[in-house]
Amino acid sequence: MITPALCLVLLLAQSKPGLFGKTPEQALAMGQQKWYEFYDSKAGSSTQSMILACDIYGDLAEARNSKLLATKAATVRKDWNNLAKALRGFASESFEINSMLAGGGTIWHPIAANIHPDVQELVYHLLTDKSNSGHKMVVSMVGNEFELLKVRIDKAKLESYQPGTKKTLYKNLTTMQSIFKDKILPIARGLDRHQSDLVLSFCVKSARIGNDLGGN
Repeated sequence: MITPALCLVLLLAQSKPGLFGKTPEQALAMGQQKWYEFYDSKAGSSTQSMILACDIYGDLAEARNSKLLATKAATVRKDWNNLAKALRGFASESFEINSMLAGGGTIWHPIAANIHPDVQELVYHLLTDKSNSGHKMVVSMVGNEFELLKVRIDKAKLESYQPGTKKTLYKNLTTMQSIFKDKILPIARGLDRHQSDLVLSFCVKSARIGNDLGGN
């Protein structure tokens, strides 16, 4: 289901302004947060500028990853591209659930736009970070997040003003579980331990997307 938030993200992505004097390499070297702050200072603080800043960074990060993968075998490139697509789909389904449970609003639009750059940044770290730092993760941690989402949907009082919403949210949750089981896990299991920890950590974080904003 494409919500108004995602529609706005797609619409704004069709007409992106420039980098305000920065090269793609310079923008990426800033990192996401500093790039967003720089863009905001040049374009003006608004929901639209935040969405465009996310979209630009995501496209730049994706292009960087494509260059890193250019010398890899076709099957390797396919696996990485499939992983990125699956992670984005997973986070998008979670966004649908969490934004609806919280009541939606324009504050969620930049969160939706930030999914793409978040995924591409993760892929970049997976491709380049050879350290073994970070939390050790297990698959059951993601399973626990599914259970928590189900409980929140069960308890949510939505039907009185949005009939059928719970049915849609349960479907979103089922899709999340399917993406994780059928598309993310098979690839993650072929990665080294540090890389798989990063993937699982991303899934846990994505399952909680926007939770710091409050809501149900």
